[in-house]
Amino acid sequence: MEIKWWHFTNMVCQYKNGQVKLDREYAGRVHFPVNLEKGNLSLKIRDVRKSQSGQYTCEVLHEQQVKKEHIYLDVKSVDFRLVVPEHTIYADQGADVNLQVHFSPITSAESLTVNWLKEKVFIYEYVHGKEIRHRHYEDRVGLIIQELSRGNIILTLKNVQLSDSGSYTCQVKYEEYTGEKKIELHVGGKRKLFFHYLKAVFHYLISVDHHC
Repeated sequence: MEIKWWHFTNMVCQYKNGQVKLDREYAGRVHFPVNLEKGNLSLKIRDVRKSQSGQYTCEVLHEQQVKKEHIYLDVKSVDFRLVVPEHTIYADQGADVNLQVHFSPITSAESLTVNWLKEKVFIYEYVHGKEIRHRHYEDRVGLIIQELSRGNIILTLKNVQLSDSGSYTCQVKYEEYTGEKKIELHVGGKRKLFFHYLKAVFHYLISVDHHC
């Protein structure tokens, strides 16, 4: 027995001799748990895209007979927006920092194309599962890939230095959606000032205690 699923004239997957073959476009996103005993030939597609709307055909070839069933899939567009922290991100020199952007409403971001820039200069790109880094950030930037399925686009910047302070822009392209958001990062300063403030308060309290 041979089973094929088609999207219009493009083959999505094929089952033959106990083996399942998937089209590259659907690799990692299609589950085809063939259960011949129960007659279950269902196809499960994860993280569907607008471009995958349309007619799907299940074709079964058995003993020189061919049977076909058609199903129509309509993938609705969703109005996304990017959400970022409203405040400046503060970090100590030498620390690792996460710059986080997320989709609202929450949806998987695994199929997106994302670019990160610092002051309009490219530092990182993620597209079709591949990562490209600016040579000056080769070992210091990357997305937390496992968070993409939760709609989180988190760029980790390692071992930040004072020169890393500035404005970072996240540009996203997802199906028909395009958008960008900025995040401000300040390395050093605030925490040091905070500790200086605590030290001053501590000395003031001691001084008051001595005068009482």
